[in-house]
Amino acid sequence: MNLSRTLLLALTAGLLLAAEAPFHLAVAQPPSGAAGEDQADLLFREGNADYDRGDFPAAVDKYAAAFALKKTHDIAANLGATELKLRKHAEAARHLAYALKNFPPSGDEKKRAGLKARYEEARAQVVAVSVATEAGAEVSIGGVSVGTAPLAEEAFVAAGQDHVVEARLGDRVGTNKVRGGAGESAKVEIAIPAGSAAAPPPGVPPTQPPVEEGAGGGPPLWPGFVIGGVGVAGLGVGLGLFLAGEGASGDAEDLAAGINESGTTCDPPRGPRAADCSAVGEETSAASSLHLGGGLAMGVGAAMAVGGAVYLIWASSADEEADAAKWQPWVSAESFGSSVRGSF
Repeated sequence: MNLSRTLLLALTAGLLLAAEAPFHLAVAQPPSGAAGEDQADLLFREGNADYDRGDFPAAVDKYAAAFALKKTHDIAANLGATELKLRKHAEAARHLAYALKNFPPSGDEKKRAGLKARYEEARAQVVAVSVATEAGAEVSIGGVSVGTAPLAEEAFVAAGQDHVVEARLGDRVGTNKVRGGAGESAKVEIAIPAGSAAAPPPGVPPTQPPVEEGAGGGPPLWPGFVIGGVGVAGLGVGLGLFLAGEGASGDAEDLAAGINESGTTCDPPRGPRAADCSAVGEETSAASSLHLGGGLAMGVGAAMAVGGAVYLIWASSADEEADAAKWQPWVSAESFGSSVRGSF
């Protein structure tokens, strides 16, 4: 009884190890260094060695390089099995499906069954995509080519994500998106519009249409706005000074009237409000200064405002394509400002 149980446990462990072993353990290989061994066989052998050491990323690289040189079922099987180890389910499903499709009819059925089990494990984690588009169009998913339409096989993509599917036929291109859950199948149809231009390769800017001579090449408008704005500000400052001068002049007149009513004389200062005689002179002097400053500021401001307006008219007319802009300052006794109409 104990002997039977021991044999059963040993057999079970052997089967488990066989399920984890790469496909190459049961595939006949040319002896190391054999005459006529090509680069693909050498890479395949090195990939097997990497796999045995547990260096699965290195093994994938070697198997992929070998598969690029020689697309055989055994290389595809080892590549897919190692990708499955690394949880690259979409890549594993693609290569394991290829290995099953090209498995020799006279091959070992146990090996075929193990290969099928691995394929089904990978397939359960991905979406199988079938693409319908114009015959002869180059089909790519996520920027990776999957063949020429009509595609003989399904493509496999990660589940739960949007994937851009593109079909190119000459200089025409059509795109669509596909999404699905783990283990599902999805079909995407791509119509390629007549005369649609293919998107430029990544990193290459799209071609810009030529700019017609003179279009948009007129003088800039901003100097006119700056000059006009400073002019309007000058007008405002001048107006403020002038109004302050008017206030000072009114104060001087009020003081003079009060002095006269009190019977005080200021030349020489004599009387009850003789001390205010000097204040009248100060207010009168301040009013004159404020009037002068205000007049100068308003004169300079008005000149700059007119200059800005002239510049804007000239700049707008210099370019026939430019939109007309109209800038108009305004000043009143109570306020000042400007208005602009047009688009720039």
